[in-house]
Amino acid sequence: MSDAPLTEPLARAEMLVLAGALSSPACLDRTVRLIEADWVTDARLRQILGLVLAYADAVGEAPSPSTIADMCVRQGSTAERAEALHSVSTKLVAAAPPDHLHAWAIKTLVDAQAERALSEAMRVALESLARGRRREAGGAPHDVVRGELLAALSAIDTLSSPLGAPEAALQDERDDILTDYAQRRDNALAGRSQGIELGVSAVDQILGGCGPGELVIIAARPSEGKTTLCVQAAWAAALAGHNV
Repeated sequence: MSDAPLTEPLARAEMLVLAGALSSPACLDRTVRLIEADWVTDARLRQILGLVLAYADAVGEAPSPSTIADMCVRQGSTAERAEALHSVSTKLVAAAPPDHLHAWAIKTLVDAQAERALSEAMRVALESLARGRRREAGGAPHDVVRGELLAALSAIDTLSSPLGAPEAALQDERDDILTDYAQRRDNALAGRSQGIELGVSAVDQILGGCGPGELVIIAARPSEGKTTLCVQAAWAAALAGHNV
């Protein structure tokens, strides 16, 4: 992961997570259960957290700053690097946060990682669909891409669920998505519309109508019919008795 510039809350959260893990058994346990070292964007903090997690897994407690420096050297880092990590670790131990701040920091890191994972999952899905439409290598049909995307979303749900999201609610949400998709597919195959039709048969056959709570973005180059399509959709909705 790159050492990109951080927003202030995320930078503070990374330091608080590590400071808590180094100074409190309860915070260490929370960190071990919920955080992975490569989620941390700061290079020094990422290396320290990796050492802390490895040491905690083997010994069951947090390493001291001196132990962190020794582990750093054994991994092949320079003496200057080890000294720098020792200095940072010492400052973190002295800045031990209260439990509620550590819990906030954990949630901040998990949310940031979930957002990164969601962006990456959407990027991969859209690229695969685009290659599939162009019949290029690596492309995949819509059903396959959708299944892969749902699996990625499920993994993101699992990532967030230990923080308090009810697992049953997450499962219900996934079931609702799959049920809705199956219903839309059946309606499309039968020539039925599930939502508000746009009044253009080719578009309605693809979208299956606009359902409640959906946001449909109509995008095109200038003068290619966006306004005409929107007016047509509004006219069709009004004729069907919907408020426009």
